[in-house]
Amino acid sequence: MIARVRQYAWRCHLSRLTLRPVGDMQLNARTMTLSITEQVRDMYTRFPYPPPGALEGVPMPAIMNYARFVLWPERRDLGGLRVLDAGCGTGDTAVAIARANPDMEVVGIDLSTTSLEHARASADRQGVGSNLQLHCLPIQEVAALGMRFDYIISAGVIHHLDNPLVGLRALTDVLAPAGGMYLMLYATFGRAGVYQVQNALRMLAGDADFGERVELARALLQHLPANHDFNSRDWNDPKWPGDAGIVDLLLHVRDRSYTVPQIYELLDAAGLQLIRFADPLIYEPATYMSDAYLGEQFAALAPRARAELAELLCGRMCKHDFFATRKTYVPLHPVATGEVLLALRPRLSPLFAWNELQEVESEGQRLVRVRERALSERYGREFDLQPWHLAVLQQCDTERTTLELFLLNDVQAAIPADDIDAKLDLFGAALQELAGHEVIFCEP
Repeated sequence: MIARVRQYAWRCHLSRLTLRPVGDMQLNARTMTLSITEQVRDMYTRFPYPPPGALEGVPMPAIMNYARFVLWPERRDLGGLRVLDAGCGTGDTAVAIARANPDMEVVGIDLSTTSLEHARASADRQGVGSNLQLHCLPIQEVAALGMRFDYIISAGVIHHLDNPLVGLRALTDVLAPAGGMYLMLYATFGRAGVYQVQNALRMLAGDADFGERVELARALLQHLPANHDFNSRDWNDPKWPGDAGIVDLLLHVRDRSYTVPQIYELLDAAGLQLIRFADPLIYEPATYMSDAYLGEQFAALAPRARAELAELLCGRMCKHDFFATRKTYVPLHPVATGEVLLALRPRLSPLFAWNELQEVESEGQRLVRVRERALSERYGREFDLQPWHLAVLQQCDTERTTLELFLLNDVQAAIPADDIDAKLDLFGAALQELAGHEVIFCEP
């Protein structure tokens, strides 16, 4: 089967994408002479990913208040930040950040012009201004932009590169000294069934065109044994309209995965360090086992070893989301306890749905339930707050310190205690617990 493939030199401007053809070549599909980069570009040009409109809500890396807490806890605002979405696809994250933060400069790069056209259309529909740029550019050539970035996002991209380390080093080279990255890489153990199906389809489909392979994939999924490691209900991609989800999940031309130790090795080789997993609790062994004896063994391990162990105990992690920085920059995170807590500035965690509070009753007591947004593989946590907790939290505006918050007349009146010392003890214990669970963030 002979396919004609046109190569392009890509240049994209603020509001228009311009394409310049630089020549033709013939490709015998059976010899697969195209480079991995060219194959990936061809795939995403034909099947833009994610399909426009397939994702709901704000993507995790676009929640800039959370990124601020993790990477720059001392900053009051993020005005003037320069953000790069490396491998932006159809633009969900880049557009969300640019729309919500018009005082930021947002740049998206991607191999696929089709995906970038969808991104620009989405930006135009949502009224995004000139603070969003889109460029057709591979990650390995990001230095050609001549820019440095404070925040770099590369979610679900590095593991598709021909050489992930080269790509990650290219991103490190354009990262500001006090900048940070949000990375998502596939996890090995939770994708075991995916790789089994991928290999089965390679055996069955050979060099067939994507259209034929998609049809075969859908037929295969309908007839897999019920106990197979791949369960379609666990994956959104097969449920999306069109074929892009199936192609990305089961027919990708290059798909790597990583264990926790391999993530640390990759970051170290790129001159980076892991600062925090986006959802730290799923990397704690105690999340999966509550035995007191085992808990003592878990607590004796260093954080990295606990993360490695948690991955083994979970056995079902499908991806790793985490923040990283250069080895020379470590964000300052004071421990919110005791007198230190009183000097910090509390604010509500943006990871919780504060606009969807629910009144509940427990043992005759009226409580207010707040739920964590479902942003990770773990179901969102929920906390039941006493009404006076909520009265205090409503005053958390990031301007006042915890002590200044306590001295407010409305807060004093809400705390159910008889004297000032008892009120302070009750207030401090409640905020320390909420800060420990990151229901609130306490920053310098």
